[in-house]
Formats: sequence, structure tokens, C-alpha cells
Amino acid sequence: MLLVAGVAVAQVAPQFALSPYEAGPCVSKADNSTARNVPFSCSSGALPDAPMPQFQGSSYLPGTSSQLLPYVPLTSQEKFEIFTRRTYSPFTFFSAAFDAAYAHVTDSWPDYGHGISGYGKRYGATIADAEARSFFQSFLFPAAFHQDPRYFSSTNTKFLPRLLYAASRVLITRADSGNDTVNTSLLAGTAVTTILSNAYYPRPERSVGDSLNRFGGSLLGGVQTNILREFWPDITRMFHKHEPQSMKNLQDNMEQRFPLVKSLAEKTAAAENAP
Repeated sequence: MLLVAGVAVAQVAPQFALSPYEAGPCVSKADNSTARNVPFSCSSGALPDAPMPQFQGSSYLPGTSSQLLPYVPLTSQEKFEIFTRRTYSPFTFFSAAFDAAYAHVTDSWPDYGHGISGYGKRYGATIADAEARSFFQSFLFPAAFHQDPRYFSSTNTKFLPRLLYAASRVLITRADSGNDTVNTSLLAGTAVTTILSNAYYPRPERSVGDSLNRFGGSLLGGVQTNILREFWPDITRMFHKHEPQSMKNLQDNMEQRFPLVKSLAEKTAAAENAP
């Protein structure tokens, strides 16, 4: 029963949870159901999108077009808006709570102790890491180095090239000029966040080796996140195509019981389909 409920929640939650964390308040996911042009524009006051490509003749997305509108860079103010929206994104808090729970169960950072107090310290550390990364990787360094903090999907249609492309975005990003460049913003942001974390991590966890492990783990987490960003539209499309009617009914019941979840999902879906 818990598994069924978890799958049903997963259909709704990622629609609003992943989007603000990935690319700010307005994430473009092209509607690939038909061959058409998608206007990449957000509602008033929202940020420009990171355009998602549409594919022609893809084994994943058959019968669709492959067109992208010209790249529009973000201003420093818009990059700051991405940071602020990521700051209060539900995904930020849910992810930190999950990571803290996992660390608590596996007794990571044992000097934090056990019980509610130990979990609270672990949660504080993980949320501090997340907020610091968001500030440095979404606003400060992208503004300073004139780079775009958003994720841009691959224009390729094959699985392996898309997988390699998503993994490479940890090292490569888009400059405000529209050209690819070394992802200095993410690398520097990860390094600074790792150094700052030594101020609140337990003393035994502050060695050079532990810091390097956290740095590498953060980059690996970025690779995993980018792969999820790249293939999530395909995953959700395949799931909904084969979704049992009982699961749809369960999702409808959950949306009726939790109107806030439905409202957030609808707002994000509108942002995804309109841009």
C-alpha cells in the first residue's frame, strides 16, 4: 500500500518539486504529443525559460518537430530570482529532510548524536548545504562569471548521447553569450560550499579527505540530477501511458484530499506547457 501511495505521489510531486529547483519558477517542457512550435514565454513576472528541445523521429518521442527559439540570457536580477525561488521550494526542504533521515538512520556524522536532537542537527546541516549551493551556483557565481544556471536539454534523440550530455553539464554550461563554456559557477560554488560546511560539520568530519569526499559527492549528485532532468519527461510520459485506472483513481483521490498539492502541480504544469 505504501508503494502504491508513493508512486501516486511521485506523479504529482515532481511536477512542482523538481521544477523550481532545476531551473527556477518557469521550466519549459515541450509538449511532444504533436508536431508544433512551442512559444517559450512565461507569465508576467516569471523568468525566461531554458528551452526544451522537441525531437523529430525520436524513438522516445515519435512524430515530433525539432525546433528551438533563439537563446535569451538571464539578467542578474533574474538569476537572483531563481535563487530565491529555490530557497523556498518544497523540493529543497523535502530533499533535505530525506537526506537528514538517511544520514540519521545510517549514523553518518555520529558526533551529532541520536534522537530528535541528532536528526535536527543533521537536517540543519543538509538544509544549510542546499541553501549555500543554491546561492553560489544559481546567483552569485553565474552573475559574476556571466553564465546561465539553468539546465538545457539535449537536442539529440538517442539515449546514450543524451545520457553523456546530461552528465557533462556538471563540467560544461552555457555562457550568457549563448556559447558553451566551463561550468565555473557550479565548480566554484561546490568548492566554496564545501569549505563553508566545515564551519558547522562535526570536527572529525572537517579533514581534507572528508572535504574532498563531500566535493566529489556533490558533483556526482549533480550528474544524477541532470540525468533525471533530461529523461524525466520520457519517464512520466511512459508511466502515464501505461498507468492502471486504479492508480489514476488513487491520484484523483489524493488531489481531492490535498488541494495544495493539486494547486502547485497545476501551476507548474501550466508553466511547463505554456512556455
